[in-house]
Amino acid sequence: ITVDKIPSHFTQFSLSYHPHDAKGDRKLPVTSSYYVEKADDDACKVGSMLRLMDGMNIKKIAPQTYVFDSFDYGSYRDGSGLIHYVPISGDQLKGVMVCEDTSEQPVIVEQSGSYLKPGEIVQFERHCFARFDHIREDGTLVFWFAHN
Repeated sequence: ITVDKIPSHFTQFSLSYHPHDAKGDRKLPVTSSYYVEKADDDACKVGSMLRLMDGMNIKKIAPQTYVFDSFDYGSYRDGSGLIHYVPISGDQLKGVMVCEDTSEQPVIVEQSGSYLKPGEIVQFERHCFARFDHIREDGTLVFWFAHN
């Protein structure tokens, strides 16, 4: 999706690693383009508001096109969904998740994925937990499905 009219002073999101425990946070760049689940964009009607999780509120003005609305969560109360996203900034990573049937599903990974160590467990928001396994020669991060 694209998001227009984001205030220029807003350059970085700060997202907590854990919703309840103090385990630090990660920084994501604010951009005008984001990867989101197609179903999230499709479910949002023109004129409705979405919230980029721990980020900003955006209003849909056309398919895959949004405009900045506000920062604070209180303004979002009547929104259509709280969604996960990955900024399209050139530093997102390519990955695959090996599923239970050993098929591979492509995934897009935040830049912070470059700090993972083999064996670490990650959460693919709203999908599953997975174990980071290794990095292929072409730079693709390989994860194994753990559980929903």
